[in-house]
Amino acid sequence: MGRSVPDLPDLVRLLRFCGLYYTFNGPRAKVYENLQPIRPAFVVATSIMGIIALFVGGLRSSLGIEMCYALLGLVTSLQCVHFYLRREDTESTIELFQEIREKFQKGSEEEFKNNTRGIWMVVKVYGFLLVGTCMAMSLPFCTDLVIWAIWKTPKAFRIPMGMDSFLDKEPIRDAKYFFVMFAAGSWTIIGSIAQLGADAFLFVACFSYSSMVMTFCKSLTIHSNLTPKETTAHLKRVAAHQQQLFKLSVKMRLLFGLPFFVQNLFGAICICSLLFVISTDDSINMLKMFAYLINLLVTVSILGCTAYVGQHVKNKTSEVFEAIYEMNWYELRPSDRRYLVTMLSAAREPMSIDFYGLLPLDMENFMKILNTSYSYFMFLKSMI
Repeated sequence: MGRSVPDLPDLVRLLRFCGLYYTFNGPRAKVYENLQPIRPAFVVATSIMGIIALFVGGLRSSLGIEMCYALLGLVTSLQCVHFYLRREDTESTIELFQEIREKFQKGSEEEFKNNTRGIWMVVKVYGFLLVGTCMAMSLPFCTDLVIWAIWKTPKAFRIPMGMDSFLDKEPIRDAKYFFVMFAAGSWTIIGSIAQLGADAFLFVACFSYSSMVMTFCKSLTIHSNLTPKETTAHLKRVAAHQQQLFKLSVKMRLLFGLPFFVQNLFGAICICSLLFVISTDDSINMLKMFAYLINLLVTVSILGCTAYVGQHVKNKTSEVFEAIYEMNWYELRPSDRRYLVTMLSAAREPMSIDFYGLLPLDMENFMKILNTSYSYFMFLKSMI
C-alpha cells in the first residue's frame, strides 16, 4: 500500500485477498471469480468437521479448545456465506462511499485521509497479529515434522487445536493424523484471513463513515452573505447529502449487523469455555496453557476492537443532531426551517451496528459480554 494513506481501492484489494469480494478486473477476472466461492465452501466444510468433533469427543470433554474452534468456525462460515450472498451489497456500499465523496465532499480528500490514517495502521497491525497467531499455532506442527524426520519418534508432538477429538490423546502419525492436521491448519489460515477481511471492512467502513459525517457537520454552516435563494439551495444540498449518508448507514447495518451479532454471541461462549478448561483441566501443561491463552487473547481482542469501532461511529453520528440543533434557526425563513426539521428527525438516533437491536457494537455491550462470559464460567465451575 506504500507510504500514502490507503483508500477505498486498497480496501477492495484487501477484500479480494480475504475472499469477501467477488468481482475482479483484468484478463484472468473470470478465473478468479469462479475460484473465489471455493473459499466459503471450504470454510463451511471444515466448520462442519469441527462441530462433529464436539460430539465425537463428548460435549463435556470438548468444552475447551474444541468448543472454541467449533464456534469460531461457525462465525467464520457465516461471515463468508453472508458476504457471498450479499456480494452485490458489498460492491454497492463501497460505490456509494465513493459517490458521496465525489458529489458532496469534493475538496475534503486531505481531511478524509487524516481521519482514516490511524485505522489503516490498526488494520495492518491487526493483520500482523493474526498472521503471527497462525504461525504460533502451526509452529509446533512444523517442529514435530522436524523431530519425526530426525529421530523417527512415533508419537506426534502438537498443541491443542480444533478437531482434536478425531485423534487419540497421544496421536500416531498416520493418514488420519495428517488429514486432520491439514483440515485444522488450513481452516486456521483461511479462516483467519477471512476474519481479517470482515473486521478490516468494518473498521475502514466505520471510520470512513465517521469522517464523512464530520465533513457533513462542517457543511451545515450558513454564511451570512448568502441570499435567501442561495440559502434555500444550500439547505437542499445539505438535506440531499444527509439522505445519502442515511442510505449508506442502512447498507452498513445490513452488511455488518448479522455477522457481528453472531460473532459477539459465540465469542462470549468461547471466552466462557476457555476460562472453564483453563481452571479445570488437570492435565494442563505449558504448551496447552500457551494455546488456551493465545486463543483467549485473540477472542477478547477481536470483540474489543469491533466494539470500539462501533462505539466510535455511534459517538460521531450523535454529533449530527447537536450540529443541526445549534444552527441559527431564527435567521431562516419558515419555508427553509422545514428542511432542518426533517434533517433533525433523521438524525435523532445515532448509527448503531446491530442486528434488529440485538448485541450492538459498542463498549457497553462489550462489557456485558465479558460479564456474561464470567457469570456462565462461574456457573459451570460450580457444577463440577
